[in-house]
Formats: sequence, structure tokens, C-alpha cells
Amino acid sequence: MSSRHGTRRRFLVSLALSASAAAWAAAPLQCPGLASLPAPNQAADAAGWTMHLGSVHAPLTGLSIYDGPPDQGAALKPAIIASNAERIVWRLSAMASPPAWLSCDYADGLYRMSRPLPADVQRCEAVIRRLASPTRLDIVVRCD
Repeated sequence: MSSRHGTRRRFLVSLALSASAAAWAAAPLQCPGLASLPAPNQAADAAGWTMHLGSVHAPLTGLSIYDGPPDQGAALKPAIIASNAERIVWRLSAMASPPAWLSCDYADGLYRMSRPLPADVQRCEAVIRRLASPTRLDIVVRCD
């Protein structure tokens, strides 16, 4: 009876992991076009000075995939970069520990929005379109 229960549990875990990657492949991610950051009231700077910052609307300027959270700095090298840089492919290790993270980068990486990828993702492909402004991008990412 215990063996049958263990087999059923492994099947359910396998099914959940398969569904996770399938959901990502079926529903691509799109990096938000702008990162809107609220202005802090004031920030202390050099002695005697006070910095006043307005709110920031930073344009999307790129993306990266990291081995773990982006603040750990372990950016993964893409497997394929199309000559026009409109298509980028990363190959990932299934069940990586820590999981890979997708990072949408704004203002040349000064700001980031990131999220972990499901543990069973083995490949991510980004399609990048340049918008009217050369610094504005539209990025759609599919992972499976």
C-alpha cells in the first residue's frame, strides 16, 4: 500500500511540474514597457545636501536571465543571439537550484523587475521589437 501511495505522489508531482512549464509556454510573458517608480520624499546625500527626486518612468531597455535572484549577479549567457538581436534563446538546466529568474531591465539595468521561473523550465526565448524610440523595446518571452 505504501509503495502505491509513493508512486501516486510521484505521478502527481510530475504532472504538476509538466503543467507548470506548459502554462508558461502557453502564456508568454511580456515585460512592462515602463517601470514607474514613486518618488521618495527626500534622501540624504553628501553632508549638508538634501536630494529631491521626482518620480521616474524608466523605459524597458533589455532583459536577462539569472541563475538565482538577480541581486546575486549570476547572469546566464544566452545560447543563441540572432544577428539583429531580435531573438535571444537561453538553455537552462531542469530542476536548477536555485531556480532561474527572468529580469526585465529598465534604464540600462538601473531598475529591474524580476520573477523566478518554474523549476522545470529548460529553455526561454525572447522576441524583441524596437519601438519608435531607439531606447524603447517591446519584449515577449516564452519559456518551456
